This record gives sequence, structure tokens and C-alpha cells, in this order.
Amino acid sequence: HRLACSWPSLTTPAGGEHPGNRSSPAGAAAMAPPRSALAATLLTFFLGTTCGFRHPGSPYVLPEFEPNASRHPDTAFTFTQFRVAMAQFKQSGDRLAEEGEIHGDLDLHLTFRYPAGVRGGPQVQLFDIRPDLCIAVGGARHGDVVLSEDGDVATAIGVRLTYSGHLRLWCHKEGTNGAGVFAKREHLRVVSKVSVPEGGLPSGAAPSEGMTWLKPTFWYRAGRKIEQFDISDEMCLKVGGFRHGQVLKGEDGEEMVVVGARREDFLGTAGLWLHPRHRVAADAGLVPLRMLLGMRILGTQVVPEHAPPRSADILRGLQLEYTYSYPVGLMSVDGTVEFDIRDEVCMAAGGARHGDIVLSEKGLIATVVGVRIVDRLPRLWVHPEGLAGAGPHNFDEEYRVVARIEDISRIRRRRGAAPSKAVEWLQPTFWYMTQADVPLRFDIRDEVCLMVGGFRHGQVVQVSSDLPHFVVVGVQRNPQLPDFAGLWLKERKLSVAFLASSQMLRAMHAVGFQAVQEIPPPANPEPATDPELRRSKRRPRH
Repeated sequence: HRLACSWPSLTTPAGGEHPGNRSSPAGAAAMAPPRSALAATLLTFFLGTTCGFRHPGSPYVLPEFEPNASRHPDTAFTFTQFRVAMAQFKQSGDRLAEEGEIHGDLDLHLTFRYPAGVRGGPQVQLFDIRPDLCIAVGGARHGDVVLSEDGDVATAIGVRLTYSGHLRLWCHKEGTNGAGVFAKREHLRVVSKVSVPEGGLPSGAAPSEGMTWLKPTFWYRAGRKIEQFDISDEMCLKVGGFRHGQVLKGEDGEEMVVVGARREDFLGTAGLWLHPRHRVAADAGLVPLRMLLGMRILGTQVVPEHAPPRSADILRGLQLEYTYSYPVGLMSVDGTVEFDIRDEVCMAAGGARHGDIVLSEKGLIATVVGVRIVDRLPRLWVHPEGLAGAGPHNFDEEYRVVARIEDISRIRRRRGAAPSKAVEWLQPTFWYMTQADVPLRFDIRDEVCLMVGGFRHGQVVQVSSDLPHFVVVGVQRNPQLPDFAGLWLKERKLSVAFLASSQMLRAMHAVGFQAVQEIPPPANPEPATDPELRRSKRRPRH
């Protein structure tokens, strides 16, 4: 395997000196290009089966191995004929990487030196970097920054023959050691331009690494973090062919909203990020170009921007004004301290306002109190249900605002518990049976179901095609843990509901709708099983 990765391309132009590795017997035997398609096929088969040059399904082909070497007969092609044949692929910036399977002599101007080989120790090879030839063969010029169908970022280097005699455009993909070739029929999109130093960078990195060809200005949640996206029409169209805010529908029927263009520097990928339209709880994700090609536009909608992440510098710059007193302590009240409850300060520190009723990722219900210093940084404090007082909010957990209390002091003095306990933010009207053989009433309003779990009442959802389908019932608290609430689902063929976890909901997507048959209300509902009935029950007066 190491020997295979160190071999240069074994084909040279007529009359050229081959710079291959002559110390290897196999390399010395293969210094001359194959004289026929049959010879190329046999040698390719031997190398592919004994050395394993290419991983199955990988779109990035090692330069030393090129399958299907005998698909076309030997042909003598002039450069002019070849350029005319390839002209059909010069359309709207969406370049199709043509096979370029040309056998025979070709007048290449091999003048640019650059390392070739995607793994191991790359060796310097010569490339033809004439713009017309590069565009005709691969759809990009020397120095163009391109994206593959899988979102791989690469820099176009130039044209040369592969081992099996195919004329291909070679690109240096980010994360590899040298130039290689993408799979045949690969759609490449040109997104920027970069200067390519002859001989490559001293570090061996691709020229596109570290350059800022995107201009991210829009904050949105992606991968459980708040990230920035480039939402300009020019870049979104270059990267994925759609504009920010467009609503798309894929072959699976799910509707997606275009957020913007973004790159993952760690993975060396970039592309267009989409958010499932009917899954509020889900994050935006990178959609490969091969999937975007099958989507159609349904319309447009406004994409709400997320609050920027709360960095330590921003938090340290907040000037707090303590004006509101509230009890603190989780298991027991440790005393009363003062908080800053101004809206702008609470939003900067935690993304919610004083008096907001919020739902954690685990479904815990809490009330936002205010901001106070913890470990020399301003932190948002919340009062979770079931606990004695307020405590600092966890930075790593996102809260969703589900309701609001205008005066939590009055409610707390009257009730003596978490303020959210006294607010009926749910309006349960729909009876359905649960797994514990206990009937519950559910809130089936669209705005509540979408806010809590990201789906509507009656939507059919699933994780993948080989797993069961589920149907959304509604929103309700957990009878066993009434301080927690969430979206309840039922299996499509069953008639009992269960409380879905946030991890499960994030992995699901909608596939349709199905009517949910309500059960008759019980004659004497047990108050302990329905938090709304339990809290509304009054002691008889004597």
C-alpha cells in the first residue's frame, strides 16, 4: 500500500522523461505507457486487486489507479478536436467533469510543477495549466477553488494523463498531500480563485486552505452550535444553486428551507445548509450537491436569525444593575439575592427574558429570573419546576421559550413554588391513551407542537425508511415526572402514545399526515394523571 501511494502517474507524453520510481521492480517494469487498451486493463486489474488502490464508493480516486481503462478504443485526437468535443459542458458555472478518456498522442504543454498523490509521499509532476484545456477537460481553470458533489473543497491544478492514459483535471483536495482526480462525471462548482505556488506550499496543504472566500454574516443553529452563514445570492447560487430563504422539496417529500453557505474547516468541506421546514427543534445541516440536484423550489419564506453566541468578551462587557430580589438554591432555599432583569441583558447572557417560561432539551420546565455573576461571568439564572429556588443556566443547553409571565413576584408569593407551575401555558383538549394505560389530554395546537417538538399534530415522522413510522399526538407533561413536558408520539399501527426524547425528534423527518382518532373522555378522570386537573382540584370548604 505504501509503495502504491508513492508511485507517480505512470504515463508520460511522447518523448518525455518519466520521473517514476525506478528502484521498484514493478515501477521499472511500468515506466512505458501501455501500448494497448488490453494491456492497460490487465495492469489496472492486477494493481487494483493486489494493492487495493481505491476504496469502493470513494469519489476521490487515487492518481495511480484508474478503473475502466478499456472502455474506449485507442484514438488519435488533436487539441482542437478535443476542445470542440468538450464545449457542451461549459454551461452556467455548473461544470461536468468529463471522463477525458483519450488514448494516443496529445500535444500537452507540461510546464507547471506540482506534487501529485493524495496519500503517502507525493511526488512532483508536470501539469498543463492552459485555461482552455482545463475548462474543456474538467470545467475549471488553474487556481479555481471548486466544490465536489460531496462538498469537498479543492484547488484546480492542471491537466495531465492518468496512469491508464485518461486526460483528466487534477485538483488538490483539502486534507490530502497532493493533487489527485475526482470520480468521473463529477459535478464541480467554481466558487473562488486562489494563487497556486509552483511546487506547492511548504506545509503540503491545499492552496484553498485558510482562505476566506465566504463572507458569513447570518447567525443560525447548526450542529448544536450557533454558527455564521453566507446568505448572499451570489455565493448561495455558486455553492448550491439556490438562494437564502427558498423552500425546497426533495424526492422524499420533505420540505427544506435554504439557510446559507458555510464551510467546515476541520473536515475540509463546504456547501449549502438547509433546515427542515417543519422541524423547529432540528438544526441546519449540510446537504450534498448530489441531493440538491433532485430538489425543486416551492416558494420562499423569511428565515429568522438566531441570537449570536455569548462569548466571554461580550459577557464581561455587560454592566449589571441589580434591581430584583429572588430566592436561590436548588434543593433548599439558601437565601435571597438580587438580579439584573433588563431584557437586553438577559437576552445577551442566555437568549431569554425575565419571566419567560422555557423548556430545556431534556424537557424540564423552568422560569427565567435574571442575570447574576458566576465565576466572574454574567450568567442567566432560571427556576426549574420541582426545585426550591433559582440556579444558573447551563451554557451548553439550549432553552426554548414556550410562554411568558408578566409578574412572577406576585405569582410566587401567592403559590410559593416555581412561577411556571401557576401558569396554564398548555391548553389540552384532545384525549388519547398512553403507554401506562392512562388517558391524558393533549395540546394539539400547531404553534405549541412546533415550538416544543418541531412537528404538527397528525404528522407522520420517521428516522429512516427501514424503521417504524410514528404519528404526532400532541404536547403534555410527563405524568410520572410532572416537571417535564414534551411532544408525544404513537407508533403508526398502535394506539398508545409515549413521550419522545429530544434526541429522537432531532433525527426524525416528516413523511406525511395521518388522522389521529381521539378516544372518548373517561367518566371519572384521575386528577393525579392529569396535571391540569390535579392543579385545578380544590379542597372542599367546611
